[in-house]
Amino acid sequence: MKCKKCKASLISGVKCNVCLSYYHTSCGKLLSKGKFNSEDVILCCNRPCSPFTEDTTPEPNDIIDLSNITEPVDATMFKYVMQQKDVIIEELRSKIDLLQEKICLLEQLEKERQKLS
Repeated sequence: MKCKKCKASLISGVKCNVCLSYYHTSCGKLLSKGKFNSEDVILCCNRPCSPFTEDTTPEPNDIIDLSNITEPVDATMFKYVMQQKDVIIEELRSKIDLLQEKICLLEQLEKERQKLS
């Protein structure tokens, strides 16, 4: 993990519950918008919702940073992964339907070609 402010490696620090960013405690205190809720929780941004909603897509590096955490996966991350799984499944089903239509058309074309020969 890396501190969002100084980009240095992070062994211990505070976490923003809104954007799920991590900071050294000292870096978190330097944030102008930063407000500590407890010793290890900070609100570093004014966003009212979780970063993993249907309207926003996290940066790939954010996902990689979160995947390196040894803590249990929180509910927002789990919800985001489940939503993405559903989107992928829906897209794959759509592609399967298109491929099945193409197969039917190719079979019809082959039958017509055989009739002409």
